[in-house]
Amino acid sequence: MANGIPYPLRMVASAAAIFFGGVFTMSLASSVTIRALQATSEAKRGATLSKLSWKGLLLI
Repeated sequence: MANGIPYPLRMVASAAAIFFGGVFTMSLASSVTIRALQATSEAKRGATLSKLSWKGLLLI
């Protein structure tokens, strides 16, 4: 015990680091996925609106 952090505390700290690291990774991955889907959706929407505007059908 005199040579550093006690073993049980190291186990708890490493388990917490693994858990919160996984939560952070999942949050980052889902955020990137949602942003990509939003960008794709907006690009499709913009292309559709520009086609309608070019044909004179846009009523906004």
